Amino acid sequence: PVIFHFHGHGNTPESEADRTKLDHLAASHRVVLVYPAAIEGNWRTRAIDSVAPDENLDVRFFDALLKRLVERFGIDRSRVFVTGMSMGSELALELAMARSQKIAAVVACSACPSEKLWSDRPFTIMMVVGEQETMLLEAAKQDMIEYRRQGHVCEVLVNHDRGHEWLPDRNMQIWRFLKQHQLNE
Repeated sequence: PVIFHFHGHGNTPESEADRTKLDHLAASHRVVLVYPAAIEGNWRTRAIDSVAPDENLDVRFFDALLKRLVERFGIDRSRVFVTGMSMGSELALELAMARSQKIAAVVACSACPSEKLWSDRPFTIMMVVGEQETMLLEAAKQDMIEYRRQGHVCEVLVNHDRGHEWLPDRNMQIWRFLKQHQLNE
């Protein structure tokens, strides 16, 4: 399996690796882990068009990275996962929509979810939200109702007494969620 983890606004792959500690999880579970870097620290999340997602540079960047990983490491195409923090979560959700035939599941931490999910097929989503992010938490709960109505498999994980942050002690719970999903080829 491979996990692409997308950093938040203004962050770097290095700061995200330090924050998430996902490298420990990847090493112990034989997962290829990729921390891509956004141009100037920002992903183009709102620029992904449901009609023409290939025009977005970040979607094309993801496609190129995935292709290279498959060629170089022979990764299991049915077990491609995307995760992210904040703006990186927005990109993860947008990629799951634009590339629903390539991504098995998505974990979005502290994201502003899209109002409507568009995709070729329903996909699996875990939203991780800090209890102190009250507006985001309410929006995530409401969006999950709509996403389920659209046929998506959804789960909300609330980090109690926490705010806008990734909690490394949740990594195993996140991994258990991800590893149970794969694409049917």
